Amino acid sequence: MRQVTRCSGTTAKRFAYTRVVTRVGEFGITLETVSEGTVVATVDGELDLATCPELEQAMAQASLEDRLVVDLEGCTFLDSSAIRVLVERARASREAGGSMAIVASGSGIRRVLEIAALESLIELHPTREAALS
Repeated sequence: MRQVTRCSGTTAKRFAYTRVVTRVGEFGITLETVSEGTVVATVDGELDLATCPELEQAMAQASLEDRLVVDLEGCTFLDSSAIRVLVERARASREAGGSMAIVASGSGIRRVLEIAALESLIELHPTREAALS
């Protein structure tokens, strides 16, 4: 059975499957357990210094031993603070026996990830299906 948690302000409601939604202006993260041991964090909007704490909080809800897939298909901007957050989580996951993958097919976001050489630390995939297989 899956369980959903929706966060709005300081209240959280639990439903039948795991899903956490956090919104800050034009930014949002959805955290969903797609199978046992696999969690997908879907990002919409800009990942920058102002929104990275929200990403960190959402990813912290997934166990370090899980496979965490960060879907950046809806991400419109990514800065160095986002790279730092992704790298820190990938290292912590690896040390705990988990893994991490990123979905990015858009040329702008994928280019930033490639320039930062993230593919040497985190799996990069063009689709969510590829990251989950």
